[in-house]
Amino acid sequence: MSSSNLPPSILLALKAARLGTWQLDSMTKTLHADAYAQQLLGVSANADYQTFLDSLHPSSQHQVSQLIEQALYEEIPIDFTFQRNGDSNQWIRWWGASEREAGSLVLRGVAQAVTPPAPSNHFNSLQPLFELSDDSVVGLALLDENDFTYLRVNTCYATLSGSTVEKLLGSSFMRTIPETKRVDLEKSLRQVLSSGEVLRVNEVEIPLKSPEKRSSHYVDLTYQPQWNEDSQRYTQLLVLATDVTGQVYMRRELENQRAQLEHVIQSAPVSIARLVGPEFKLSTVNQAFIEIAGKGPHILNKPLIEVMPEIEGQPFLALLEEVYTEQHVFEQKALPAWIVEKGQTRHKFFNVCYAPLANEDGQSYGVLCFSIDVTDQVKLQKRIEQSSQSLQNAVDLAELGTWTIHVEDQLLSFSPSVSRWIGFSSPLTFEQINTMALNARVLEEAFRKALSKQGKRRLEVEFEIVNPQTKQTYILYALGTTQFNEQDRATYLRGFVRDVTAERKMQQVLESKVEDRTRQLATSNENLQASNEELVLTNEHLSRSNESLEQFAFIASHDLQEPLRKIRQFCDLLVKYYNRDQVLNETYLDRIRQSASRMSELVSDLLAFSQISNATPKLKDVDLNKILERVQENLFVSLEETQAQLQIAPLPKVMGDALQLEQLWQNLVSNALKFSSKDQTGQKQTPRIVIDAQIVPASQLPNPLQVKAKRYYQLSIQDNGVGFEEKYAERIFGVFQRLHGKAEFKGSGIGLSICQKVAHNHGGLITAESQIGKGALFNVYLPAQL
Repeated sequence: MSSSNLPPSILLALKAARLGTWQLDSMTKTLHADAYAQQLLGVSANADYQTFLDSLHPSSQHQVSQLIEQALYEEIPIDFTFQRNGDSNQWIRWWGASEREAGSLVLRGVAQAVTPPAPSNHFNSLQPLFELSDDSVVGLALLDENDFTYLRVNTCYATLSGSTVEKLLGSSFMRTIPETKRVDLEKSLRQVLSSGEVLRVNEVEIPLKSPEKRSSHYVDLTYQPQWNEDSQRYTQLLVLATDVTGQVYMRRELENQRAQLEHVIQSAPVSIARLVGPEFKLSTVNQAFIEIAGKGPHILNKPLIEVMPEIEGQPFLALLEEVYTEQHVFEQKALPAWIVEKGQTRHKFFNVCYAPLANEDGQSYGVLCFSIDVTDQVKLQKRIEQSSQSLQNAVDLAELGTWTIHVEDQLLSFSPSVSRWIGFSSPLTFEQINTMALNARVLEEAFRKALSKQGKRRLEVEFEIVNPQTKQTYILYALGTTQFNEQDRATYLRGFVRDVTAERKMQQVLESKVEDRTRQLATSNENLQASNEELVLTNEHLSRSNESLEQFAFIASHDLQEPLRKIRQFCDLLVKYYNRDQVLNETYLDRIRQSASRMSELVSDLLAFSQISNATPKLKDVDLNKILERVQENLFVSLEETQAQLQIAPLPKVMGDALQLEQLWQNLVSNALKFSSKDQTGQKQTPRIVIDAQIVPASQLPNPLQVKAKRYYQLSIQDNGVGFEEKYAERIFGVFQRLHGKAEFKGSGIGLSICQKVAHNHGGLITAESQIGKGALFNVYLPAQL
């Protein structure tokens, strides 16, 4: 029965009692409400069931829905109070009963606005806390054990959750949790309710926008179980939420900065170490320090003196102690140190900086050490200083001066040695220099060329300058280079200057002497030319004389030989055809024959000597062994008659004329046979001839020989003949030189002269050694072809 079917008196009574009527049909699920009930619920006159439920506070929807569903299936009375959704102060009492009508159940009743129900003792105890925390920076929320529905929420909690108080109240806390974490969190919260232990979860990330516009923020959550005296168990959870977003981001920023600082420290080329405590234990080190220490990376938390015992007795520990106690920074460049590297102690140099480390109370707790290995730079600087000093010594020794020209100011500065020449010690302008220079234009032109970008960018000039103090004139030679800046503009000229006055004066004297000498040489050349002309005439005369000698040799070999042959033939005929008695004097005929024979031999030897003297040897490889074989063939008769003993060693090959060398050896062997000695009975002894050969260096040759090769063959022939006195060792090689009478030994006295000529023609030499009665030794030296 709707309110329109009620009597007016009942309607008036309901209105006076401020009661509204309602009816819910189980079939249509439609709520029919009068005007007052519509006002209380905030629904239309015929609202559907879901709209009715949505008008209720979420915390009441579940309970109301269960009661109504039960009443729509069985006839039971209902009476419950609920909060209207969206209005925390609007509470409605809803009571009635269900009855069957036309085959279905209809639920009818009245609705009345009531004051909020009195809370339980526990909920009432939390009420002041929520009222005071509305403006707090701590978020508070009260969760019911059923689905962990929000019962109370303050503004701070709603803000941290990225929502509003109205949206959170009556909603499930679990819906705000990601699905992947809901099961674990619900299990943990159920454990809190059952155990009564507080659960704290720190830095929970909430992927919503925070007040700082960040993509996510972080809160610390504390879940406190709340005891229910009525049911004697924990039925609610008080959630405290604290915003820690700033701390989290700050900590992460500090961690990033620390990581970046650690990266910078580890990758820095500077050695960095943090020493902690009075024992200076290594708290932090980078790779550069590890390399200096040379003990590997396992050195942390060890005292510095244990890691680097070699610093004992060096100033480092005392300096660290001073920085630690006095709390002041120590810096020094090129601090020397002895460091052990790979087992060897090396002398090093470091730029160091020690800075004290202090805590919040200002107490020292360590030292931060920076060091840079500058050994190479220090050594280089010392070499530069030594080079500079050596250069300065060389400049002083060479009596050089240095100078610098500042191009922009056109100002010249110079070393003290220059001031002696120009009479000034302070810098001079170009105008002042030009007034002292005797050839200022030369200076200006040299300066202009030195500043040219297209030129050699150097200054080289010689000029004369007058010292205004002493009035002495100096000739100076200046040489320098131009320096350009990044804009390719000349900035400075720097170089050396030398006093060449004495040199130029000496040069003038030398030039004068050279001129005099040139004139003298010209006169001498004229005299030499005249002498050369005379020599030409003399050579022509000699050439004619040589031709005459050649003609003489030809005449001697043909014309002179012919009468000698006829004299010998006539003497032979006289002896042959006439009796000895008929010959007036046989002795005279024998003498005539002997004289003609000696004359013929003499002419032959002269001819041979002349031919060897004028002939040019035809050089080729000559085997001396074969030469000696032919010599033995030529002297076969003499060798047989004398029964001579020849001992010939292997002989080398030489470059020479075979005919001349054969004549040389034939004369030497022939002499050895001819000048054989006699025994005590007056009988000639058997000749013994030894021929040998060896190689000797040029340094062991006799002095008269002009050395033409590094090595020579020494060819020797030793006999046991009569010998001769040592004083005649050189004389015997002269033409017609005889040491014995004609009757004693035959010969013309030309044979050894021919040997000497042959040796000379082959770039060699022949020498003789002998003593009376002990034979003779002849050495022939010929260039060795190696």
